[in-house]
Amino acid sequence: MVKIINTRLNYYLSTNNILQKNNQAGVQGASCNEIILQIQAIIDHQHDTKNPFYPALQDLSKAYDRVDLNLLQLALKRINIPSNLISFIDRLFSHHRNQIIFPFGYGSEYTTTNGIIQGEVISPLLWVIYYDPMFTAINQSPYQGYDLHASIPKNIFHKEDRHEISINVKLLGYLDDMT
Repeated sequence: MVKIINTRLNYYLSTNNILQKNNQAGVQGASCNEIILQIQAIIDHQHDTKNPFYPALQDLSKAYDRVDLNLLQLALKRINIPSNLISFIDRLFSHHRNQIIFPFGYGSEYTTTNGIIQGEVISPLLWVIYYDPMFTAINQSPYQGYDLHASIPKNIFHKEDRHEISINVKLLGYLDDMT
């Protein structure tokens, strides 16, 4: 059941361009390649132009465990997910029983009070939905970011006819890793 919901939610997000372009990890048709290429392009551009560049890297430990389920509900409402689906997702993760596996056996069970399950198929998608409001706020902020410009020939035989590309990068993220 969760796999079906994940597939449909993924389709909804990918066909309607709901999430920020720099927060697409786990969404159908996206990969970490775009993020890696943008970071490499910024590093190369900075090296060539001597522009200042100060990357900040963040890797959130136990990221899924720290997801606040109330904020997740708000993030799901923000992108117009139906209330019955939000309730299902909340019940899936609320009061979940967990157990630690040790080399000598299993630890005592305990009930989780917050977070989403690391191994659940829908968790990566819920993570990007959960973090998308932050990406939106940063993308809409007056902070300048890093401007990249490129001029690419449209045709190798007519190099004067060029396609101009310009992007502004303020934040790049792939699941719980951000630059």
